[in-house]
Amino acid sequence: GFAYVKPKTEKKVWERLKETGITCYLPLIPKARMHHSTKIVTYFPMLASYVFLCVNDEERTDLKKSVKEECVPAIHNHPVRSEKVHRCSA
Repeated sequence: GFAYVKPKTEKKVWERLKETGITCYLPLIPKARMHHSTKIVTYFPMLASYVFLCVNDEERTDLKKSVKEECVPAIHNHPVRSEKVHRCSA
């Protein structure tokens, strides 16, 4: 499943979900910039406003009840076929 979150809150939501023990994934892309002749690398979400979750129906319902509405307005449970997951992880 996935959680649709407010823009620019993806990392905060991802960290809070990890702290509570929920298996989640946030794909990040490095972006380098120069600041006073120093190279700074920051990481941005690959898909803005999305955090991917691995939860069952009961955990999803509990998560919807416990999450603050301003951070995570929608949590969806769309199962991914196992062959797609296998292809992605290979």
